Amino acid sequence: MNEEQHKWYWRGYNDAKKYLTEQPAQQQEPVANDGWLQSGGLLYRLTDERRPQNRDEINVTMVDGSRSIESCTRRAGELLDRIRSSPPASKSWVGLTQDELSMIGDRMRTWNSHSLVDVYTAIEAKLREKNAPQQSKEDA
Repeated sequence: MNEEQHKWYWRGYNDAKKYLTEQPAQQQEPVANDGWLQSGGLLYRLTDERRPQNRDEINVTMVDGSRSIESCTRRAGELLDRIRSSPPASKSWVGLTQDELSMIGDRMRTWNSHSLVDVYTAIEAKLREKNAPQQSKEDA
């Protein structure tokens, strides 16, 4: 890192530190529930501790060859908009455990029919149950 880059790095760090120490706690809450905050060209998320610390940082130090604060702030705002407009990560697929497969097999012993359609239907129902989107308390 050359001297100029070093200066810009510490400038972003010091801006963030100054923002965190000078702002009352209630003003540090993000507008959106994603946790991202912006201070000039710095985007960051804080930990959920009593004394929060930076958890993630994106520091825009140059835009189209310019290191102007205005350019960096504008680009950081554009990045923040993209972060907030991107869809949340999808939930990974959950399969059946060996115990759940055994339970389905045990139930089949009590059925009069032992067709493959019954097996597929039972497995599909259990998978749909496990992978259904979780309802929030407000929806319930």
